[in-house]
Amino acid sequence: MLYAFLLSGENPELARAEIEYLLSLTNPKKFGRVLVYSGEVNNLKRLALTKEVVKVYSICKLEDLKDIFDSLAEYMLLIGKTCCVRVKYFSPGSMVLGDANIKSESKINKINNTELEKELGAILWRKGVKISVSKPENIIRVYIFPDSTVIVGLLVFKLNTKEYSERHPEKRPFFRPGVMLPKLCRAIVNIALRAGSLLDPMCGTGGFLIEAYLSGLNACGVELYPEIARGCKINLDFLKINAEVLCGNALNLPFKDESFNAIATDFPYFQSSKSVFDCETIYSKAPEEFYRVLKPNSRAVVVTNRDMDFSPLKIIDIYRIKVHSSLIRRIYVLEKS
Repeated sequence: MLYAFLLSGENPELARAEIEYLLSLTNPKKFGRVLVYSGEVNNLKRLALTKEVVKVYSICKLEDLKDIFDSLAEYMLLIGKTCCVRVKYFSPGSMVLGDANIKSESKINKINNTELEKELGAILWRKGVKISVSKPENIIRVYIFPDSTVIVGLLVFKLNTKEYSERHPEKRPFFRPGVMLPKLCRAIVNIALRAGSLLDPMCGTGGFLIEAYLSGLNACGVELYPEIARGCKINLDFLKINAEVLCGNALNLPFKDESFNAIATDFPYFQSSKSVFDCETIYSKAPEEFYRVLKPNSRAVVVTNRDMDFSPLKIIDIYRIKVHSSLIRRIYVLEKS
């Protein structure tokens, strides 16, 4: 089965990593920000950096689109539910993934999305398919690309941006500046772990714990400063998040060896924050402690503003996100071999 993922434009490389680590998919066919994978999928609702997912019915050329809809009508009649057609055209300038800009001129004339939707919907209607524009049970998605390639399929996932905005850090009772937004926290949690127990050894205000719990994971946080640990617990209670928070030291974690399936954490940046430990001590000692409490073949995803090696953990991937001129976040995907 083929699935087309429309990536968020803000962090497309991280969006791809989230898909591949969470869903165990590889080697996509690329259409700019649309990646087509072969395989079976679940956990789609956990995705944070994918705008929508389409179960592919056909990949064709624009001139064959009406013939495809003739055959699609029979498929929709078997499903027996109401549907509507939604068209999205990708201009040449939108065919961007990460730093790769696919420069090409459109081989097709300008498309009127609304008119084409009506025309394609009419093909289905004449075949007996029930059409509902206002409250469809199924949405048929049509992606059209500049080279006249077309992807047709059923929409199976659409990102609910409202739920992330409702969890914005500034809407929590305990807030500190500089924390990561929920969508980025969720993506990092998804890269770290599909199922099991996750530890944030420097949990701060609780961003990773919130997203881990809402993803169905067992979450536990450790925070050095009592005031922040209490604030984190206030945030968790406010959002009805059942995760444990301990006041403790990330360099001497209060857990047995091999206790957790994954770690996700954001290191102090030593810009606006202060610490009782110096930077070099934290960066040299913390990875050893992470290694100790992780189960074999587990991952740690660490966010920092520095280039590090994190030995004895092995670096699998690095992603960089520019926050502003003086801050570039590095997202390290690490593995305990």
